[in-house]
Amino acid sequence: MKTLILSHLPKAKSILQVYAVAAFLVYGWTLALFLWKLPSWLMYMHAAEIFGVLSYAMLTNLLESLVLIAALVGLAVCLPGKWLRDVFVESGTVIMISAVLSLMFYHFQYGHLRSEFNDALRTWGAVTLLIAIVLAVLFARVGVLRSFISELADRLVVFLYILMPLSVVSFLIIIVRNMV
Repeated sequence: MKTLILSHLPKAKSILQVYAVAAFLVYGWTLALFLWKLPSWLMYMHAAEIFGVLSYAMLTNLLESLVLIAALVGLAVCLPGKWLRDVFVESGTVIMISAVLSLMFYHFQYGHLRSEFNDALRTWGAVTLLIAIVLAVLFARVGVLRSFISELADRLVVFLYILMPLSVVSFLIIIVRNMV
């Protein structure tokens, strides 16, 4: 049974490449929002408090990006191999970019509306999923687009050399802050 599940998993390198895409988008969005709010925080927060906020955000980003890649790998295990597992880098990258950018846009547009925020989220998510699937099939079939997406995913892996140590340091800061 264990080998059956392992045989349905995408290659580790492919998972890492798609994870890099997810991490780049999630961490980038958080860092952009953090830098947007930083000037006002400097007026009433100490440096230790600001680093604490950043640390919690970085640890949350680690968990969010792990959940995203776990969901996509789980989908790849459940679907037939030629649909997602065999083209995991290309299709997974397109699905990840489509889904994360769509959720970012949705939050940007409707995040301030507390009551209506959740009402349209299911419809938005369903439309996003449909668009992501169509784009994934298109990008996996067209050679130029496929190589572009594959190169993009491969190049974003370098950001993991920054983001993963940043997450570890954030985790250590959170541990120290909670112990004191």
